[in-house]
Amino acid sequence: MADYIGDGYLPESNFRVAIVGGGPKGAYAIERLTSVWDAYSSGKFLDIVCFNKTDDFGSGPNYQPEQPDFLLMNYSLGKVDFWTGEEEQLVYDRPDLHEFLIRYQNEHEEEVLTSDYSSRAVTGIYLQYCLCKVIEALPSNIRLHLVTDEVKSITEISHSLMINTENGMHFGFSEVMCCTGHAYSFEEAHSSGNPARKINGATPTLHKSVYPIHHLQNEDISGETVAIKGMGLTFVDAVLAITEGKGGKFEKDNGRMTYLASGREPKEILAFSRTGLPMIARQGDLGTNGFSLRYFTEETVDHLIEKHEGLDFKSQLLPFIQHEFRYQYIVHLLRNKSDKSILSEKTLLELEFFATGIFPDFSPFDLEKFLSPKLPPKESHSAVIAYLEETVYPENFDELHQSFVAMSSLWREINPIFNKLYSFGKLSGESQRCFDLDYYSRFQHVAFGPPKENMEKILTLAKAGILRFDLANDPKVSVQHQSSKIKIRNKQVPCSKVASLLIDARIPKSGGLETQPEYIRQLILEMGVDFFSNDDYKTGCLELDGTGRLKKQQQICFYGTPTEGWTLDNESLSRSNNNFLTLWAKQIAQIYVNTKNPKINSDYSTMDQGSDK
Repeated sequence: MADYIGDGYLPESNFRVAIVGGGPKGAYAIERLTSVWDAYSSGKFLDIVCFNKTDDFGSGPNYQPEQPDFLLMNYSLGKVDFWTGEEEQLVYDRPDLHEFLIRYQNEHEEEVLTSDYSSRAVTGIYLQYCLCKVIEALPSNIRLHLVTDEVKSITEISHSLMINTENGMHFGFSEVMCCTGHAYSFEEAHSSGNPARKINGATPTLHKSVYPIHHLQNEDISGETVAIKGMGLTFVDAVLAITEGKGGKFEKDNGRMTYLASGREPKEILAFSRTGLPMIARQGDLGTNGFSLRYFTEETVDHLIEKHEGLDFKSQLLPFIQHEFRYQYIVHLLRNKSDKSILSEKTLLELEFFATGIFPDFSPFDLEKFLSPKLPPKESHSAVIAYLEETVYPENFDELHQSFVAMSSLWREINPIFNKLYSFGKLSGESQRCFDLDYYSRFQHVAFGPPKENMEKILTLAKAGILRFDLANDPKVSVQHQSSKIKIRNKQVPCSKVASLLIDARIPKSGGLETQPEYIRQLILEMGVDFFSNDDYKTGCLELDGTGRLKKQQQICFYGTPTEGWTLDNESLSRSNNNFLTLWAKQIAQIYVNTKNPKINSDYSTMDQGSDK
């Protein structure tokens, strides 16, 4: 990839498209634009300039190839595919991740299965490989420039766009696509006036981000007490970085895992979050068992969209979701007790009545209990260990429990359909607020957890006493001014603990102006771009149209994470969910296909100004 990256370029075309952000979404934008341009504007000249803060084009920071192998993806490698099945294709050899691994694996390596979980590093290598395939296939009329630089602002000059970066100014862009992913910051970081967030007026040692992971691996924390805020996917990576990443070893004996300490890890890791619960280990997809939705279906969603405006989540949508969970739970529970065709003919109440005759302890599925189980605060550590045992090894429990845990997969089936109801402001403002603040993170927490292997490691460290959950449920955090130590206490627990390092393993989300990356703040302040408000609920997303373009500046388009609040759940590797790219690329080809004099004099000095221009 390094051979294709530069810090300067000489434009050769009047058609200049900028892509801000060169991670997976930015790479997808390059692939679609070049494929569509080649199909519909063959022979016409086009310059594409992709700006990225680092050299991680294709992979982005989350899939850097230099990461350790113990950082795993949270969904199976069989679902990872850089390419689409669309008609316009520039590259003819298009392996998905599974095919790529089979093609380049050593002959003595174990067979790669689509159900396996790849490391993030290997996934990053694949993404960069695919971007290189696109670059190598480019016809002479399409020029791609990969520029390592941070975009600070986008402004309009004479019907074209200028991009101001850390190192200079770049003029004459006809279109800009923004794919900056999780580029937000916590609002309190700005209000404190320091790069590290203040706690009670003092600044502790704080890692604002766990990534790149080598920052944590290189931190001297042997024998120290470390606190980690947040218990999602990033929490798992942080814990493994300061244990396994410090030379510790996980070994299995008779199906159970043990941890061999290296002596370089912390003495104790204190985990805490708002809920005090770790994620559920990723369970297998229900669809592999002939699963199909009964209540929350495409037909139901289409009917609701047609008949109602400003849908109410709690009264109109949540009942269908609750019934779907109840139905799938009972079907999963009875799957080996009755013929599938008979099960499909029965009503939900009939199935639940039938189950009471087989399972004396049966009760209908309780969605609220599933999403927010209550743990005793005074026995928090042992309660979390029990929760991990139940969700990492459900096969060791009875059928009722196995079916209960299996329902963590159901939201993954519902989510794409729910997106149709959520996107483009179809919910009422209050309903969107309710879903965003009260339900979304809880559904994500149960449905999109880490693979079992990594949650086994978390459980093993907890049982060994290295990872502690004693104060896990929403404690108070303060700084001891004299010692610069971090004090963690919970009023429900008659004890407190002190840590020498606080790691922030949360991922900041879009909120007010101060949470935005600088180029978005400048769009708001200088160009008058507004946030999207659904009634009186400010979603944190800019005002966009149905194609991802800014309503106040149609030459600027957004894709992926920056559209969340207007769309739902833009996973960084997905090519299908909220896909604005093909329409965007076709619009560009249609708009500019008849423009005259597309080729400019290559001897004409560039208008761009910068240290290396």
